[in-house]
Amino acid sequence: AHFDATRDRFDLANFTRTGIERDSGTINQATLDADINAILTNAAPTVNVLLLTATGGDEKNNIFLVVDMNGDHHYTAGSDYIVELTSAVNMNAFGNTTIF
Repeated sequence: AHFDATRDRFDLANFTRTGIERDSGTINQATLDADINAILTNAAPTVNVLLLTATGGDEKNNIFLVVDMNGDHHYTAGSDYIVELTSAVNMNAFGNTTIF
């Protein structure tokens, strides 16, 4: 199975999207939380959904959806979500459709 940005949706209770941003950076499995937090922290202040493509590290070429559920503009393990979008298709439509 794969993620299709034109068809698939996420159902997150009590979540309101305020902003979506695409970004990239180096991500390693051993430092995943810290790597994602560093990238999310540099996103625009209204962003609470980040589509992140790993451009370096051992996660290179993987795509992650990061959802800042608690709205603190940081990745917080246990409160926020990281979803790896394997075999993602139609990603040019991401952000143009309602995925939540």
